[in-house]
Formats: sequence, structure tokens, C-alpha cells
Amino acid sequence: MSMTEGKLTRADLLKAGAAGAIGLTLARPAFARTIRIDGVTLNMLTWSDHYANDQLKAVSKATQIQGRPTLFSDNADAYLKIKQTGSQFDIVSGDALWVPKYHKDGLTTSFPLSELTVSKQLYSIARNFPFWKDGSNYMGYPFSWSTVQIYYNPKYVTTKPDSWHALLDSKYKGKISLENIPTDVMAIAGRATGAKQPYSMTSAQISSAKDFLKQLKPNVLKLASQNNEVVRALADGSAWIGITNLGTDNFITNGRPLFNEKANKILVNGGHGDRARRQYYNKPENALKMTIKGPAGDEQAYVDAFNEVFGA
Repeated sequence: MSMTEGKLTRADLLKAGAAGAIGLTLARPAFARTIRIDGVTLNMLTWSDHYANDQLKAVSKATQIQGRPTLFSDNADAYLKIKQTGSQFDIVSGDALWVPKYHKDGLTTSFPLSELTVSKQLYSIARNFPFWKDGSNYMGYPFSWSTVQIYYNPKYVTTKPDSWHALLDSKYKGKISLENIPTDVMAIAGRATGAKQPYSMTSAQISSAKDFLKQLKPNVLKLASQNNEVVRALADGSAWIGITNLGTDNFITNGRPLFNEKANKILVNGGHGDRARRQYYNKPENALKMTIKGPAGDEQAYVDAFNEVFGA
């Protein structure tokens, strides 16, 4: 949603039918879900860093529509919740290739992206993701993108972690924080153990990824339910290393680059150009150069392997 170009009306919401962001591995997010206006409440299933309470209040004041977020960690959990609850939620966040899965399974409604005035502010590349196209419609609103990477506090970590295997060093016992996202954590472990397609691993590759996580487990401080928990652990020093999104430097919670070109210009004109460039805000094409997040080929096998390491 944008507060920079007009008001968000009920008609806008009904036209949208869905809203979202693209996420990538070693990357992140999207929205997609049939819109249902129930009184003045819009129920959102999302992540904590996909909205701000002050923005929700501003939208409510301007439109009399109250956004009510419910949080989740893993795309797989959100997908299952939407499938089970039907129309309980109006909008759901989802990483890149989860969006077409929602749509294919009849859980979301595509819409003409151009009917949302704010879409004019998007970088052109964000309006043309082939995997989000449904004829002339779009399956979700492209909100943001982010790599998932290693952050560390140089006060405690004197040797730069230059690979996933660097995280296995026993000196980091209980000092690493990451989100509780089984599919993506397994994908990271897959990349660490040589899987070329970390979301389509074979049984042998899943086994290797699980062995990697067994070695990593003693070093894990906690599995955070949301990104902002990782940020807090880095900020208060309880974690020396965090596996989290681009933009967390300086302990920024919502620092990832948006697909909104106008927002980038606002940052630059406001004297924050260096921060924008460090987060590749002006290079949305980088989003498509990474491993794109999506459902695992054998989702249950990924979850089972993860749970065998970290517990159900």
C-alpha cells in the first residue's frame, strides 16, 4: 500500500483481488489472496516486517478500513492455513513461486495490475514477472525483494564468515539466530552441501542437508518466529550471527528494498541514497539472479528432516 498517491478505497481493494511481494532465497516476499471486505476489517496473513502499525492507523483514518494482521513464519504453514480456513483471510503474503501455487490451487484471484494506481510507481521489471502472469492479469502485487544472507557482529566475530560452513565452528555455540522456516532452512543447508536445486532435492541431498543442520544445531541460539526477533538478538548481543534479510545492517527491521521506484527516489532525495544503494534499491533486476523461493518438490520430506533435527 502507498500513502504517497491518493487514498486506498474499497473499490481499489475489490479490484485488487490479491496483493503481494516477490521473495527469493537467499531472498524474500509477496501477497496473494481473494479480497473479502467484511465490515471495515481487512484480515491479513503476513510477516511482521510486511506492515507498520503507524501505516495501518493512517490507512484506517483515511479509508475507514482496518488492517488486521495475523503472523506466520513458513510459507508452507500459511498455504495450509489458507487452504483450511477458506475465506477467513483477505490477503496473504507469499514468496515468489508460492504465489502461482496459491493461484493454481484456486486459493487466490488474479487481477489487472494497472487498475491499482500505485502500480505506476513500480519498476517496470516488477510488472512483468512471467511466473506471476495470468493472461492479462497478475497473480500478486510485487511489494519487495531480499536476499537471505549472513550478518555478523565484528565485535565478537573476528573472522568473516565467507561460507555457510563457517557457521559450524564450535566457537559460535548458541550465538546464531535464524527464522523458523523449515523449507528455506533446508534449502540453505542444501546449498551448503552442494545441491544445485535446493527446493527440488533428492532423498540423498535431503539427507546431506539434514546432516548439515545437525552440525549447525548446537550453534543456534533460537529459531525466531519473525525477522524482527533476529534483529533484536543481533542488537542486544545475544546473537553474534544472524541469517536474515538484506537491509538488516544497523539493525534495521524493515530495511529490504521495495519494488517501488518512486520510494527509491524519495530515499535518494531525502539524503539516504547511500543506504538505498547498499541495499540495491535501484537494482531490482538482482532479484531474478538468485535462487527464487518456492514450494519444495517434496514438502513433507523437507519438514520431516527439519523436525528430526530441531524438533516438531
